[in-house]
Amino acid sequence: MSKPVLQRPRAEEDIDGIVAHFRRVSPRLAVAFLDSIEASYEMLSQKPDVGSTDHALFCPELPYPLRYYPIEEFPEILIYYIDRPEAAAVVRVLDTQQGLEALVEDLD
Repeated sequence: MSKPVLQRPRAEEDIDGIVAHFRRVSPRLAVAFLDSIEASYEMLSQKPDVGSTDHALFCPELPYPLRYYPIEEFPEILIYYIDRPEAAAVVRVLDTQQGLEALVEDLD
């Protein structure tokens, strides 16, 4: 059974920033990234428990464990989400080079 994947505003800002960076490098890279995001969201819709909870300890105040899932074609970019009963809520999309500090700074 699939679940909706809801993208929070901060995750949308993260994606917009990554796409802008990739566009400067290569428009094709930006399109490939957006395609990979779409495929990853589809995977999370079908299997929301697939993501690791290894980083959940950094956000213990959340009602459900924080999970992350690497984007297949861009494994250095992680989708951070919360698997709620009604939907998978994507809260951030971060490059691993940003570090975990970026995750907890502005988590919605």
